Amino acid sequence: MANNLVTNPMTVDTAATLWSNSVKYVRQVQWMDDGADIADDDDIVLVINGATITGKIQLTVNAVNNL
Repeated sequence: MANNLVTNPMTVDTAATLWSNSVKYVRQVQWMDDGADIADDDDIVLVINGATITGKIQLTVNAVNNL
């Protein structure tokens, strides 16, 4: 799988710049485990206007919704 930044929703699986010099809003970030490789405690890191937001996935069961 690769980044697809021109669709709605966007698919981002590696580091990428989504937007620059424009106003956009993120309504939802959803983990999609299409490669069955997301593990408990994995990180997501967002950098917005120089502010870093780090989130972790916390699995309550041994599965994530797949595509």
